[in-house]
Amino acid sequence: MQFVVTTSNKASEESIKKAISLAQRLQLPFVHRSKVRNNPEQVLIIVSLEDIFIRYQNKNLSWHPNMAKLRILNLMRNGQDPLITAVDPQPGDHILDCTMGLGADSLVLAYSVGPTGKITALESEKLVAVLAENGFAKLNDTILKPLTQRIEIINSSFHHFLNRTPGQSFDVIYFDPMFQITKSKSTGINILRLIGNPTPLMAADVQLALSKCRRQVVVKENLNSDFFKNFRPDQLIKTSSNLGFGIYYSSKQEG
Repeated sequence: MQFVVTTSNKASEESIKKAISLAQRLQLPFVHRSKVRNNPEQVLIIVSLEDIFIRYQNKNLSWHPNMAKLRILNLMRNGQDPLITAVDPQPGDHILDCTMGLGADSLVLAYSVGPTGKITALESEKLVAVLAENGFAKLNDTILKPLTQRIEIINSSFHHFLNRTPGQSFDVIYFDPMFQITKSKSTGINILRLIGNPTPLMAADVQLALSKCRRQVVVKENLNSDFFKNFRPDQLIKTSSNLGFGIYYSSKQEG
């Protein structure tokens, strides 16, 4: 698999400079668009003045808030969201999202902690973090844009970050690792799996996180995976889509 940074067709000098700068940041080669050849094993990171997106085998992935806005609108109408039920965020909470991805869950959490709360969002893969940063920057939605100000994006693995974090630094810590079992046919999700971190979550990771939070650790996982069987949560919230949110309390006293 070869990753290359390039531009859109007929790019301006500003776009080319932006692409070269991104290539240096990602430590990837920059190739002028006129010299890009059709290669099924090549992943193109295409830069324009307005956007950054990924192209692989003629399929594109660009940043999108996905269902975040609809979920937030539902919460505004006093609806339910299984993530929020599991995390049980309180106004002013500081929550650590260990596996940000493109940030949809971080946005929903940012809404739920209120204007005095904060989300620290970790993304181990630099390219994914760049997509999220760029997506947040270009947002002009009146509901979502203010929420990005409550989110700090950090390009770091959660192992590295947690091992350098003092105990009880966060109210809640959340993991949404890349599922080992998936039936998704979504082009975007499949490309995200290609550029994301496939390392499975281990029980030791949750134990480490428990030592860094004040209330609970929440893990989102496929109910057919072995994770919840091998490391039974204190509470399990099941969804209609065969996913579960496992809750591990920092003490065995719920709440």
